Formats: sequence, structure tokens, C-alpha cells
Amino acid sequence: MTGVAEPGLLVRRRPDGREDCFRAQWGGSEAALSAVLDTHRSPRRVADWVPARVAVSRPAWLASLDHRRLSAVYLRDRARHRVYLPLWAGVPTAGLSADPRAGALARVRSLSGVRQLRADWRSLKGELGDAATAGRLPLAAVPVTLRGVLADRETLAGVPPPE
Repeated sequence: MTGVAEPGLLVRRRPDGREDCFRAQWGGSEAALSAVLDTHRSPRRVADWVPARVAVSRPAWLASLDHRRLSAVYLRDRARHRVYLPLWAGVPTAGLSADPRAGALARVRSLSGVRQLRADWRSLKGELGDAATAGRLPLAAVPVTLRGVLADRETLAGVPPPE
């Protein structure tokens, strides 16, 4: 039996303000997240990172993120690092098959926080999908609701409305 990859993205800020992006097949695994969040190891040491994009602006790499596939984003600025969880805004059961880039990056500070946020996000999307499918919630309200749930969280990108 083989495991499913849990890709991670490591973004390192350059002195000129642009950023270098590195990908790792297992960079978003619980082991990698735990090492960074709970034992404070450097993201560079928790996976085999390979260059993905060099000297890009933050809006450029944010616009190309696949929130469905990516499991973690690590931002490194000098010796400080922050960890974000990609949250996809699509609710396919309700007919809202949003673009894979539609989502948000929500900051997490512990592995238990990662687990809780993932469970809460899945549960919320299930409830919204059920409500939209049953006609109790207009489909256009789904992204607004998701955006509202993230209002009190530190995020890097908001949830755009469906096209």
C-alpha cells in the first residue's frame, strides 16, 4: 500500500521583497507539520524541497495556488516561520465546483490546531452544501459564509466569489 502525497510549499522571502517557492511531496504531512509547529524545526529540515518558482511576487504565487491539492504553506522570513493551512472554497455537492485556486490560507500554530481547522472546515462545507442543495441557502451565499468564518483568523488570501 502506498500513501497519498501531502504536498507542501515553502516560501522564502528574499532581501528584495520577492520570494522563492519550494515544493515537497510530503511537506504537508502531519510529521512535517508537527516538526515545524510543535518542535520548532526549520521547514527546510522537514522535507526534501525542490525549487518551484524563483524571485516571484507574493500575489503571483498566491494566484496560482491549488488549494485542493496543497496541504501546508510555510512562510519563512529571516529566522521566523509561519504555517498556513490551505482551505479550498469549493462545495461540489452543492454545485459550487470552485476553481482549485479559490480558497484561503489560514494560519495555524499547532498540529492540534491543524486537525481542528480541517475538521471544522470539512464540517462547515458539508453543512453549507446540504443547505444549498436543499434550497435553504442561495448558492451565492456559500463563499460569503466561508469568508465570514475566516474573518477572525489570520489569512493570506480571501475566498473569492464563484464566477
